[in-house]
Amino acid sequence: MRPADDLKKLGEDIVASYDARIRDVGQLAKDTHEMLKGFKRDHKERASNLRADLAKGEANRIKVFEGMLEETQRAINDIEIDVKKKLKEVSSLHGSWKAVAATMAMRRRGHSVPFGAKGSKKVTTGKEVFGENKPYKKVAKGKRQTKKRKG
Repeated sequence: MRPADDLKKLGEDIVASYDARIRDVGQLAKDTHEMLKGFKRDHKERASNLRADLAKGEANRIKVFEGMLEETQRAINDIEIDVKKKLKEVSSLHGSWKAVAATMAMRRRGHSVPFGAKGSKKVTTGKEVFGENKPYKKVAKGKRQTKKRKG
């Protein structure tokens, strides 16, 4: 072969390989675009499924939360009822204690007041027990005041 023919063949081979590379790169670009479209389609599908799952989960979470709120409200109502009962009980006991304390104070002052006797005056304040103008007398430590006996 002559060098000119070899050179011509070499040029044709270069052009043919260039065309083949262009076709291969074009095919590679086309495949890449198809693959990207597939990724995008899969991504949209997964996003749609995720939104649906989250919406279902949100409804479930709201339902559970509302149940918890109802249970808490029932517990609060029960506590309020118990507190009201205890308050009435304590108020009643306090009133009874005040009456007992007043009766005891009157007895200490020398009045004859039978406990729980019908017709006995119910004393509810210190002024009623001690009188309005009677001051409280302090007694020195260790000394006891006694009433003077008649007779």
